[in-house]
Amino acid sequence: MKNVTPFFLAYGMIEIEKKNHYWTTGEWIEKQGEMIMVLTDLHKGETAVVVRLAIEQEALKQRLLHLGVKEGKTVRLKAAMPFGGPVMVEVDGQAIGLRRKEASSIEVK
Repeated sequence: MKNVTPFFLAYGMIEIEKKNHYWTTGEWIEKQGEMIMVLTDLHKGETAVVVRLAIEQEALKQRLLHLGVKEGKTVRLKAAMPFGGPVMVEVDGQAIGLRRKEASSIEVK
């Protein structure tokens, strides 16, 4: 069986073959031996370490940095609202609510 990644489009699903790569913010990035995922891939109660903030809006990125969401910090997913709603994460004992779009731009391992 081939290593394929399914993509869902308005017209259906297509499969793109990419080995040892992952998709983030509109580009393929090569994996470097570690499992890199985004914050929204975590399940409730799981912890991970922030690898990269792939957020385009500089003001939002600075706000997250001020709140303590930085590379190397441990984050825990406390709650995720259904139907694409916001998520709540804990960083240094502080609970932070994030839009799912912004949470999906935070890469963790």
